[in-house]
Amino acid sequence: MPEKLEKLDELARKSETAEINDIPSRLPTIPTRSSMIIFPNTIAPFYVGRRKSLQALERAAKEYDGLLFVVSQKDVTIEEPKLSDLYKVGTVVRVVQVLKLPDGNYKVLVEGITRARWDRVVEEEEMFVFEITPLRPKYRHTKVLEALVRKVRDLLERYAM
Repeated sequence: MPEKLEKLDELARKSETAEINDIPSRLPTIPTRSSMIIFPNTIAPFYVGRRKSLQALERAAKEYDGLLFVVSQKDVTIEEPKLSDLYKVGTVVRVVQVLKLPDGNYKVLVEGITRARWDRVVEEEEMFVFEITPLRPKYRHTKVLEALVRKVRDLLERYAM
C-alpha cells in the first residue's frame, strides 16, 4: 500500500480506537421499529415516540454527551418490546439533531460511532439502559482492497477535474 494511504489508514484506526475507548460501558438504549440499520460512520434519521425512548433520549442528552445505544427490534409490530424482542448487536450513536414534529413525536438525526453488543440490562422500568461491549472493526489488507482504493482515487481525480 502506498505510504500516504498507510498513514491515512493508521490515523483512521487511531481515531476509531480513541472513540471506542471513550464509550461508557452503560448507555441509554432505544429499540427501533424501523427496518433501517444504522452503521458506524453514517448519519441516519429515525423517529422516537414511545415514552421509554423519549426518556432514554433525554438521559443521553443530560448525562452521556448525546451518546445512545440503538438496537433493532426483531418484530417491528411490537409496541412495547421485551429483551427477547431485540437483536443483541446494535450501534452506539451520537445525537446530532432532534426535531419535534407536529404529532408530538421526534425525528432524531444520529451519527453512528461503532457497533456494540449488549450484555445485560441495567434498567428497564423507566427506560432501557444496557451494559454494552463495543465491537472493534476488523481490517484485512489485501491486494483487492489496494486495487479498490486505487480505483476510487482515480475516479475522484477524474471527477475533481
